[in-house]
Formats: sequence, C-alpha cells, structure tokens
Amino acid sequence: MHPTGSTSERNSRTRTRPEGALSGVGALLVLLGASCAHAEWRTPLRLSERPSELLDVWAPDSFTMGFNASGGNGVYLVVNGSEHRIPTAAREPMGSYYDSLGDCLFLVERTRTRRAQRPDGTSCGGDLSKPLIADNPLDISPVKHTTEGGAVLLAPRSDDSSFNIYLSEGRIDATDRNPVFSVVKQVTESYPSLGLPFGVVNIEGTVHAYVGGQKGGALGYWANSTPAPLEQWQGPLSLGFVSAVDLFSVTGSPHPYAVVGAANVFIQGSRNQSGDSLEAVQSLAPGSEILSLSINVDPNSDAGYGFGMAVVLLPGGGWGLMSPVPMGAQTQAGTKWISRNLPPALQTLDPLQVACVGSAYCVLTGTEGTAGRAFPFFNTAGPVLSLEAPGALVDLGSTAASVTIDENTAPELTFKGTDADEDPVRLVVVPPTGIPAGWKVEVTSAEPGEPVKMKASGGALCQTLAAGSFQVQASDGLADHEISRPIELFLRHTVPPVMPPVKFEDGTPVPSDGNLGTLLAGSAPLKLLAEGTRSAANCQVTKRWSAVGGMSGGPTPMSSADGVTLTPPATSCAPTERTFAFDYEVTDEGGLSSTQRFLVRQPGWTGVSTVEPLLELWLDPKGSGAPEVRVSSDLDCARERELKAEVSLEPVGGGVAVWTKTVGLSETVSLAESRLCGRFQVTARLVDSTNERSRPTVRQVELAGGGVALEALPETPLVAECGRQASLTLTPTFPPEACQNPDVTWRFEDGPLTALTPQPGGAVELLTERTDLDSRVGRSVRMTVTASMGSQTVAGPHEVRITTRPFVEVSRRTELSAASETGLVGVSVDLFNTTACDVTEVRHVERLRGLGYVADSAKFDGQPLEHVSWNEATGELIVEQLELLGQRHGTLTYVTRPHLVGDRLLSGGTWLRGERISLNDGGDEPPGSGCGCASSSPGSLLLALVAWVGATRRRRPSPTARS
Repeated sequence: MHPTGSTSERNSRTRTRPEGALSGVGALLVLLGASCAHAEWRTPLRLSERPSELLDVWAPDSFTMGFNASGGNGVYLVVNGSEHRIPTAAREPMGSYYDSLGDCLFLVERTRTRRAQRPDGTSCGGDLSKPLIADNPLDISPVKHTTEGGAVLLAPRSDDSSFNIYLSEGRIDATDRNPVFSVVKQVTESYPSLGLPFGVVNIEGTVHAYVGGQKGGALGYWANSTPAPLEQWQGPLSLGFVSAVDLFSVTGSPHPYAVVGAANVFIQGSRNQSGDSLEAVQSLAPGSEILSLSINVDPNSDAGYGFGMAVVLLPGGGWGLMSPVPMGAQTQAGTKWISRNLPPALQTLDPLQVACVGSAYCVLTGTEGTAGRAFPFFNTAGPVLSLEAPGALVDLGSTAASVTIDENTAPELTFKGTDADEDPVRLVVVPPTGIPAGWKVEVTSAEPGEPVKMKASGGALCQTLAAGSFQVQASDGLADHEISRPIELFLRHTVPPVMPPVKFEDGTPVPSDGNLGTLLAGSAPLKLLAEGTRSAANCQVTKRWSAVGGMSGGPTPMSSADGVTLTPPATSCAPTERTFAFDYEVTDEGGLSSTQRFLVRQPGWTGVSTVEPLLELWLDPKGSGAPEVRVSSDLDCARERELKAEVSLEPVGGGVAVWTKTVGLSETVSLAESRLCGRFQVTARLVDSTNERSRPTVRQVELAGGGVALEALPETPLVAECGRQASLTLTPTFPPEACQNPDVTWRFEDGPLTALTPQPGGAVELLTERTDLDSRVGRSVRMTVTASMGSQTVAGPHEVRITTRPFVEVSRRTELSAASETGLVGVSVDLFNTTACDVTEVRHVERLRGLGYVADSAKFDGQPLEHVSWNEATGELIVEQLELLGQRHGTLTYVTRPHLVGDRLLSGGTWLRGERISLNDGGDEPPGSGCGCASSSPGSLLLALVAWVGATRRRRPSPTARS
C-alpha cells in the first residue's frame, strides 16, 4: 500500500522538475522491485501465440488483443470475460472496433482493408468497401480509437522522408465516409519501421492526436481534425525520444492534454495556445524507460483526477508498474506517478503494453517465453481513511469520527488514505475553521500521494471545546470510490488550574507543605487569604474550603470571598494532640480542580495533674450529724475524660489513707460510711480514665463513729517447733456499727513468756521467748486487749493455746511364748521422739480390743510405772508422766489376756498436755491364745512375759485350769 494525499494542489498546478525528481529514484526502484500479492489482478488470458501491438479496451472485462503466429495472425476478442479467437489473413490486423450492440467486431488489416464478423464467425457490419485512406502507403500503423468516436492512424509517405497523420471523426465501422480517414496532416520526418507512439482523444467532435517523433528533446506533434496546422513541441535535448503517449480531455477545455513518456521522464501538458503547454514533471532513475502508459480522467469525480498505469523498464533489467496520483484538478492529472507492487504472477512477464478504460479497468499484455498473456485489472476497492495522532485520542470507528487533543500538547496528525487495490490515493485535508485564539493547525507535509501531516498546537484552555472539523476527501481517481468525511476536532481541557498562593492574614506565605502550625482550643480564629477569581490561565474559578478526615472537635472553616477563617473550638476534648486537615479546592469553568491540603495541630486537653478539685463539706442535713462531702470540678471535658472523684480519709498531717471511696463528680458521700472515729483529713482528688490524679484538696473533719466495741478474736493457736520461737499475728475486728479505728493495746497476762509487738491497724505480733517444746506445748498465753477512743474504753481477755505438730513415732509388737500355758500376750510399744527436745508429762493411751490388760504388767524402759490406769469398759490403758528424751526411743511393755471370742486389735496415741504428739497409732493385731507362736529372737518383751508368769505361779496356792 502507498500512502497518498495533497492539499497544496487545490489552487495551483504543481509540477516536479525533472532535475528535482531524481532524488526519489532510489526509493522508486526499491518499490518497483518489491513483490506483493494483489487480489484485483484477475486470472490472465493465456495465449499460445505472441501478442501483437494491437490492444483495444472497450469496457471492463471487454477488449481486443492481436496476436502473431507462424501459422497465421488474428485477434482475441474478450467480451464480459468470455474469450473468442478470431484468425485473420497472413498479415496481422492493425485496428479493431467492437460494436457491443450488434455484437460485431470490425478489424483493419495491414492492407488497409476492413472486415467484420461476430464472435461466432457470421458476417456483420454492412458495406465496408470504401477505402480506409486515399493514399496507398507501403504500411500503416495500428489504428487508435476514442470511446467517443474518432480514430487516428499513421502511414509513411512514398518519399520516405515524411509521414502522414490520418484523422477521422468517425469510427472504422463507418460506411458513409470515403475515405474513412478524410483529414491528413503531413509531418516532415521519416517514419521508422517500428512505428511511432501516439495518442488520440475526441473533444466535442474534434479528434486530437499527439505523435512522438524520433528526435531528441522529446519532439512531438499536435494534430487535430480541423484545418489547423500541425503544432510542434520540443523540450531540452536531454529528454530523449518519446516512448509512450496518451491523451485525455479536460472538462470545459477545448484543448487536449497529454502524458508523454520520453525515456525516463514523464511530460504532461497541452497545446501551446492552451497556456498550459507540455513540460517535464517527473524523472525516473537514469537508465529507466517508460514503455507504455494509459491515463484517463473521470469527469464525475470531485476529489481526485487521474487513473491509469505505465510500464517501466528498470535500469539493469526488470520492469515495474506505475500509476498516476489522482490530482485536485483535471489539468494536473498525470503530473505525479508512483510505483505499484507486482503480484507474483506478473513478475515473470515480459510486458508489452497496458491500456485502460475509464478509471475502473486496465489490461496488461506481454509474453512468458513464447506464450502470450493478458492480465486484467479491476479497480474494485475504494480508499480507506486512517489517522495517527500520538498523544491524542482518535475515534474513527463511530459514525461521527473525531480526534481529541489535550491542551498544552502539540501532536502531529498524520492522515492516510490506503487502497486495497494499491491504487494511489489523493488525500485532501482541510483544517477546521473554528480553531480558538491561541491555537493553530499547520500543514507540515502534503505531497501528492503521500500522507497529509499537520501539527496542532496551542496553549491553555478553560474548558473542552469543539473546534470544528477536518474535512477529509480521498480518491483513487474513480468517482464511485470517493470518500468525503468530516473528522471533528475537540480540544480537551486537561490541565487543572494552578493553585493561587495562600497567605496568612499578615501577608506571610503559607509554607509549601501546608502546615499551618498549632491552633489552641479557645484561641483566636486563624485567617487565611486566597484572593482572586481567575486562574493563571485566566479561567474563571470557584473556591471551596472543606474539612477532611471526618474527625470532630477541630476548627471550623468559614469561607469568604478572600479566603477562609478557621475557628477553633472552645475546648479540646481529646487526650492527645490531633492534626486536622482542610482541603482548598479550586475548580475552573471546565470542571477541573486542583486541591491543596492544609494541616493545623490542636493540642489535647490539659492533664488532670495540673488542677485541684472543688471540695464541699457539710453535716448531714437529715440529722445524723455525720459529715458529708461532694467533689466537683470546672475542668473541661469531664465526660470524655471519664472523671471520677476519689475521697480518702487520712491521718491529720498526711499518711496512708485509712478509707477511700471513688464516686462520680458532684455525687454526695457520707463519711459515716467509713465507720471511723477521730480527727482526720479528708483528701479529694480527680481521677481520669488513664488513672492520672489531680492535685489534692484537703479538709479536716471530726468523726464520732458508732462507739467502741470489739468482736471476738479467732481461736488461732501458736504452733511451737523444737529450736524455734513460735509467732502469731492477731488483728482485732470491730462490729460494723462500731468505730473502726479505735486505739488498740495488748497486755501479756500469763503463760509462757511471750513478747507482744503492736502492728498497724491495732494488730499485734506474738513471739515466744523459749524455743523448747516442754515449756510451751499444751500451755496457753493469756492477754488483755483494750480498744479506746476518747473517753470510751472496752477491754477483754484473750487466750492463745500453744500447739505443735506431731513428732513421736509409735511402733508396736506382740509376742506369745510357746512354753506358756496361760495364753497371755506380751505387748511392746516403741515411742521415738523425732525432735532434739526432751518432753515430760507425756501421756500415752493404749486401746485394746478383744484383749484385757493384766494388772501391774506395764513398765517403761523396764521400770514399773506409778501412773497407770486401766478402764475395763473402754479398753483403754492410760500411762502418764512419761518422759521422752530428744532423738531417743522409750519402750512401754505390758501383758494382755486375749478374750475368747471377737477380733483383737491394739492401737493408741501419745499426748503432751492435751496436744497429740504421736505421728501414728502403731496399730497391731496380736496373735490368739494357744497358737504355739514364739519370737525367733526373744527380747525384753518375751523376758518380761516369762518373768511375770513365774511370779504369778509362785503366788497361787494351787494350779488352775487355763481359761
């Protein structure tokens, strides 16, 4: 595809001088050599013969092509795509005309005779006997026709130094002309055997021809069917010989226009008297040669004129196709040609010539080896528009196409017209007419056949604007393919307004970070100045101040014409410093906004520790006479601080509080609740949620209380341990209705020596002086406790018993002698004092079940005992006044007689003055009588038992039976 387009060609005829066009040759050669598949080159007509120079195109898909063959010559007639081979005489036909209405093909033979026939071989055309020309030359050139009627042919004169141009205002099928070509113009120049290139056109019934000569300077001759003489044109000798010619008419002009190929140069123009004479318009690379060209102008077009093709031989071999760029005026058609891509099917062709009809159809002939080819081309596709504008927004997909350019940008707009048939496209872009002041759209490039480039630039906008439309036209030379489309231009307002400066009331600029400093609660308002109603771009603006963040308790903004006033709250009910944000928003008339944020710090509340509460004190108005207090405060934010009142009673002069109560502010507190008596100082403090306390407010008060009384003390014993003093702390308690803080004294009365040490709150610590067990355990410390307040005194005794933890291990053994006939059982009880302290007055009790005590048998460490008692009813053997030495064993032995029936069990315990000191009861189940058991190692128990039995026998007068 080749981008095309121009706007500069609208008002003036633009020609490219040959010497100036040479700079584009290199690019041309590259493009001509490129290959590209193309959909509108149709399947070619394939001939076994070589094509001749006869080629007449009558309508799309209808043409006549001559051929030469060793076996005979003829033509191929193609009608609506159907081909017909029509052979002729030995000499090839030199002209043809196809009458589509009569389906009749007229042919001119080299012998200057005419013939006609239908494709099926039948005769047609009437009487064709009249001569073609009056002369009888040796040869004639091919006959060229115009679609409007009229024909031209060339023939050499007999003197061989000149030739004639024969012109007919009718076609070769004429039967009423004698000869058919009645106008003859003589050219004094020899006629070459290969013929001369020429073109023909009919303008309002006058047939015009331009014949290229065989001399340098692209010598050529204008001729027409009027009596006017020949007109010669010749350019610089460097132009070379004419190699191809075609003519076209211009609407409203009587003069024909020609496009001439002279070697490598395109020449375009009209007769001299037209004022628009021929001149070279485009040069190709040196060594190139324009072999054949065909150009037509669609008079119905409004957007571009010129359609056709040219066959060009390339320097160094190869060939290419070129087409004219449609131009803005018919008179400019053919002034610029650009290359076309060759489809692969054409790249092996040896081209001969090309001919086009109208702006929709062409036929290219040539050979492939010895075979002929005719390639038809259909102009089926129209131009397609595109627009590239980096940095802008392009929308060509909707019905209303548009391009949107942001303010303060300068994008380059590239309008392109492309054609699927690769036909050159003329593009005309007319800039919008509604461009606002300060903006402009400049054409930076608009070469014919190239993209149209424009640059849009401008300054600031206050709102988005519709700035008119680009009027875009595109044409490939065919009127039916023309495109005319507006592309709306929008200039978009995208740059928010620049923030105007903000100052303090004294004119000092606010810091760039927007930090306004600290604004104390209850202080004077802060005034900020932001003057002006237009932005730096001179746009009308509206201003708005607003608090952001949703945090309550901060300054309140109040906007005014010249700024804003920030009024702080009367109080700040927050524990810590807070930062409040305010946005200053400036919005211009286009709806764009800029925002600057300003920050102001607001300190938190003053701590409770810096204030003192208000303390009110009065007597209970209900008649009780007890003092009442109420604590209040004028400190702000009491609810937020969660303020409470703490009321304490302390000793006069200060000290540890003896009673404290926390209540709500202004809540009445009766000091009678303390149940204290005496003179105190009432201390009031404020306490917040963080437990911070205010400075105290102190008053003195006298409390009568409810009298002096003591409650019974708990019977908590002293616990003695060997080698340690025993201690105990006693705390007095008072009845709820009594005074709770009387003076309490303690006095030792009797018992083991004990030190009494007073403790806070009337308590006392007891500490025995002795560390042994014998003097303390089982005894009591007797004291007197006295409570007094003023003239009231209450006293009472209190006794603390001294106990100890058990420390005697008890173990028991029983034995029955095998030699005994009495059935008695000996019992040995071992008492081990686990401490280092000796104890006396030890009492041991043995409990016998199923056994009876044998009187006078009890001994301790082998010695008879005096303090022994036996209770037959309870089965208890009680031994008193024993002495157990520290870390020593003591052994109690006695003899029992088992009962005849029942279970037998021995147990017991040891006491020291009523306090149990045995760790266990040493329980044992003695053997029954007559069991025959004996200890394997008799000890003191067995010896005692034997001795006791012998003594008993000595006392008895006669033996008795065993019980």
